[in-house]
Amino acid sequence: MWLLERQIDRWHIAYEKNQQHEYVILDGDIFKIWYSWIYGYEHLSLDETANFFRKKLLENEISLPDAYVLFWAEEDGLRKRKEMDQTRSRRNFDNHLRMIEPQMRYFHYLNELVPGYVGIHKAETVADNIHHIVKHSETLPHIEKREIEIFDRVIDFYKSTTP
Repeated sequence: MWLLERQIDRWHIAYEKNQQHEYVILDGDIFKIWYSWIYGYEHLSLDETANFFRKKLLENEISLPDAYVLFWAEEDGLRKRKEMDQTRSRRNFDNHLRMIEPQMRYFHYLNELVPGYVGIHKAETVADNIHHIVKHSETLPHIEKREIEIFDRVIDFYKSTTP
């Protein structure tokens, strides 16, 4: 529960920063339910996590992000980066590789559910990544009145799909 509360804190910080800046980018998903879906629900069940966030959505203490942008890289390239970077241990590297395919399936589903909501791009350069983020932000769907419906459909996806 402590971690979920910290996610709410992150959302509030992002919301405040968004009053001052055109873009606020969070590295990672506030809800992070896909992570537990892939690795198993160690501390809280899917229902407990979903109920927590659904309540926060209904109380306007949090909202869905305006968009998701998912950058991906080919496994061979990731392995080469790991080998070349001796500054970090990357002890969970293989576990994180296991995350790629189910994460892509989830974000493709989310983009089918709300066309244009998720930008999925191959990570090339920082400049290219920035370009993709800016271009994606120019054509975002309006989801404000559909947040609970979208959230509930996402939870249904997790319940009905194995990673």
